[in-house]
Amino acid sequence: MNCFKRNLDHMPSSVERMVNENKSLINTVLLVSLTSIVYIYPFGSYFRFTLAIVLLNSFLLYFKQLPIVTCTMLTGVSIIAFRTATDFIIGNQSYVAVVMSNIPALAYYISFGILFSALSIRKNTDNILTLILLLSITDIISNMVELLCRFELMTAKFALIFPSIVAVAIVRAILSVN
Repeated sequence: MNCFKRNLDHMPSSVERMVNENKSLINTVLLVSLTSIVYIYPFGSYFRFTLAIVLLNSFLLYFKQLPIVTCTMLTGVSIIAFRTATDFIIGNQSYVAVVMSNIPALAYYISFGILFSALSIRKNTDNILTLILLLSITDIISNMVELLCRFELMTAKFALIFPSIVAVAIVRAILSVN
């Protein structure tokens, strides 16, 4: 019993240490998730454009200690949980339907993190045009991945969707670096 009590005494300090060591990551995930509230539905479906990616880009560029893929994946999971809870409470759909409508957004955040890392975007902060180009490409491809997961590229007119995705990606990239 003494051993058990000793382990419980150390638990708060270990949790506290973990939180302190990951404050930037936790704050980034929470702040980006909160900004995901600001969105539009551009194609009359569940696909959304959000301002959250502007904040995520800024944090990933500014806080070099943030692990890119871990941060984007945790942010994606947090946003999915937040959207699912909000949509379920406000909407009139079943829980399963709400989850299924939000899950494809996770593909965006996973592909975004992988591309952000693979393209070594942090190494291009001195060249603003290259940085905007790389951020835009990452955003465009990630949006295409999400749309593929939603089966919306097959049903929608690609010629109508693609210019919107490119324009939004460029605007978000410019906002991220300013």
